[in-house]
Amino acid sequence: MSWQYDHTHFKCSDQDKTAAFFKENFGGKEVARFEVNGMQIITLDIGGCWYNFSPKRAN
Repeated sequence: MSWQYDHTHFKCSDQDKTAAFFKENFGGKEVARFEVNGMQIITLDIGGCWYNFSPKRAN
């Protein structure tokens, strides 16, 4: 059996601020910004791995 890593999700209280931190400190490049079910998602490429930053879900 084989598998392939695709991406990681970060649930954030402020995804713009969190994405900016990863851009400034880890050289992240924004590759996408889109909306799913009313939630903004920001995708960064950091060292060839993709990271999605989205808002925390309500309880």
